[in-house]
Amino acid sequence: MRIIDLQLIVCTVIIQSEVCMYDFPVRTAMQLPIFVRAFRKQAGYTQAQAAVRLGVTQQSYSALERNADKMSAERLLQVLSIFGADVILRDRTAYLKEQKLREQDEPALLW
Repeated sequence: MRIIDLQLIVCTVIIQSEVCMYDFPVRTAMQLPIFVRAFRKQAGYTQAQAAVRLGVTQQSYSALERNADKMSAERLLQVLSIFGADVILRDRTAYLKEQKLREQDEPALLW
């Protein structure tokens, strides 16, 4: 999957008080390398620049990115932090109920 596909398929835009928030639901560990690479590129970093920020070689960073599904939680949080990304855990059922209620209360947006 290409990064542009990731943005088109996975990105859900939620308009709330004129602030756009981008959610990237992660359902499997195999998605993590795609997300890490996408966040790195979105932040404007090369692998070499990310490696410097982490204190590793470019080759080591490349291996981390390719194998993000095998990273420790601590390392994943460290990498995502460099790119300005957060990990948010949410109760999916409660979130979907809230979304449904919000959709009923707000007028439909036409793009």
